[in-house]
Amino acid sequence: MDILLYFKSKGRAIIKIRRAKPYEAELLSELAFDSKSHWNYKADYLEAAREHLKITDREIEDEQVFVYEVAGNIKGYYHFRTNDEPELVWLFVKPDSIGTGIGKLLWNHLLSTLKHTEIISFVIKSDPNAEQFYLRLGAHRIGLKDSTVDSEMKLPVLKYVIV
Repeated sequence: MDILLYFKSKGRAIIKIRRAKPYEAELLSELAFDSKSHWNYKADYLEAAREHLKITDREIEDEQVFVYEVAGNIKGYYHFRTNDEPELVWLFVKPDSIGTGIGKLLWNHLLSTLKHTEIISFVIKSDPNAEQFYLRLGAHRIGLKDSTVDSEMKLPVLKYVIV
């Protein structure tokens, strides 16, 4: 499913969720970094995290990566990987759009696309600041994982069961 939302104004699409394009990898990587920066992490942590927040053109081609676009501007995206253990790799929203419902729309789009598959659950290795968002949407914490960026930090590992 390439588009879930598609609103028009004067014959032009103004809001849509669509597949990301490989050439948007750098833009999406910067969006992820900016979104992570919203949570007031220290600068040295953010710089160390920058490499881990990158998405590649190959991932965009081979996996499920969808963007939320408003009048040609990408406001958020999600990256879902279907492997042995399906995983929501990332769901990021631009800082100026956090709290506007874009994250929930992207989540609903993901669930809508998964209804047409045999996937019955998936994991989320969440940022601690985003955990409550996923819990409100029905995910459950199943453990903690060491951060690859900061050995002092534990990341919530969540599971969502599709009903």
